[in-house]
Amino acid sequence: MEIKAKQIIVDRSTSYKYYKPKFCCKALEENPRIVISNEYPDNYLCRTCETIECHGCDYKTDETFGIFFYISEEVQDWEDTWPEDYYYPLKFCPFCGEPIEVDVIETIDKTEEAEKVSEVATKLRKQLWACDSKKKCAELEKEIRNLDDIVNYYYSTGEIDENRENQKIVEK
Repeated sequence: MEIKAKQIIVDRSTSYKYYKPKFCCKALEENPRIVISNEYPDNYLCRTCETIECHGCDYKTDETFGIFFYISEEVQDWEDTWPEDYYYPLKFCPFCGEPIEVDVIETIDKTEEAEKVSEVATKLRKQLWACDSKKKCAELEKEIRNLDDIVNYYYSTGEIDENRENQKIVEK
């Protein structure tokens, strides 16, 4: 199984957009504990020594994108309890044994685009605050929501959405 992804950089934040993977087996595809992510780097286990706090190998935090097996356990300390989440990186399919490869095919800097979208949204918010018409306010709110969704898409890790990839921003 291979996961092809694009690395998106906005400001100093990194996210990944991946193409729909072709899973090696149905069991891997339908398992709710399998996550393709880079959202929780503090809870990722080192790919080499499989510990959270790794000091003895060449583990780097920028290698956190991939496919993970998610486990949540309840930790108890005296009378306090809280959930603790762990993400175990998968190198091989746990069901059929096929190797899992993650291939970052390109790195894209979307910082300027995100800034432009934010500027347009800020201008629209100023128009919204000065607006008296309910109909015009509703239209402006919808446009602002769409622009915020574009910026959120840049920051979030997930499957590539072709509609968002080809979307053009029109200044007003």
